[in-house]
Amino acid sequence: MHDGMHEDVTAAFPSFFEALREARAHDPQGKTLVHCEAGVSRSATLVVAGLMERSQGRFYETFCEVRAKRAEVLVNVGFATQLQRLERRWHPATEAGAPSSLAKYLRQVCAAPVDVAILEEVLQRYDHDAVRTLETIFGGEIPRVVQGVRR
Repeated sequence: MHDGMHEDVTAAFPSFFEALREARAHDPQGKTLVHCEAGVSRSATLVVAGLMERSQGRFYETFCEVRAKRAEVLVNVGFATQLQRLERRWHPATEAGAPSSLAKYLRQVCAAPVDVAILEEVLQRYDHDAVRTLETIFGGEIPRVVQGVRR
């Protein structure tokens, strides 16, 4: 799979989740190695998704746990959108006034130079689509300073 912000990583989720379940059933204390070319976005996305699936956790908190183990992790913004949608399976809404995992991710990790409240407002307008949100806020071109943008 290409590490692009328009790539559908969710297509890999069912078989990946099944492989994780089978591995845990075989050896509950075992470890699973997940890798890709750089170990930054694709494999990190799958690890975050797998941990979220297991605990029904939230994207941002789970991402932070993974990043604490591997500092280089930087899920591309398209994959982050898909992880936010995965979160919504178990947490359909955020607390009133609280930013979504994706808004926190874009502001704090990707360093999007915009207030988190504005990010959240536009994310809600576009069903938490990070790419459309950033393009809307910045007039079609996402600034180079925003991390996690891979075409």
